[in-house]
Amino acid sequence: MNAVCFDIESTNLYADTATIIGYGLLHLNGKFQCAFVKENPEEGEKQLIEQCVRQLSKHECIVTFNGSGFDFPMLISRALKHGIDLSPISDISYIDLWLVIKDNLLLTRNSLDNAAKFFGIEKKTELSGKDVPNLYVKAMQGDKKALRKIRQHLKDDLQATLQLYLKLKPIIGPSYVFSVF
Repeated sequence: MNAVCFDIESTNLYADTATIIGYGLLHLNGKFQCAFVKENPEEGEKQLIEQCVRQLSKHECIVTFNGSGFDFPMLISRALKHGIDLSPISDISYIDLWLVIKDNLLLTRNSLDNAAKFFGIEKKTELSGKDVPNLYVKAMQGDKKALRKIRQHLKDDLQATLQLYLKLKPIIGPSYVFSVF
């Protein structure tokens, strides 16, 4: 299966007040791709989303962690705001590992970090998504280290998502495969 792990970063959790500032893809072979808005957030976001949709459309299946609760609603909302055609990804399947964990495992918290810890998957960064907006402000002011931190956080989350996918794959049945919309 031509699958890819997908994650986005944004300035907050609500599409009516947020900007998507970056996205990442981690292929099953370990190849990592990412892109960020580096100038003019409004115009840059539109170009970033167009690029993201093109990249996602190349895959049969997208693996996310909380993609049904955040990544896809944010991507769809912001794309519609910009008038971006989403038809290239309308028939693509996705798997949300958060739903698999919530329904099948009995953990104290169903977060990516907690699930990774449970399975012994090491994460390299201590950042959370809440840290990204402040780092992004610094990055827009020219702080290259801040952008590297966001990039590493994105890569780290995607690597954990891929490892979780490989661990959970035996219990992922058809009821956990959805269409983007």
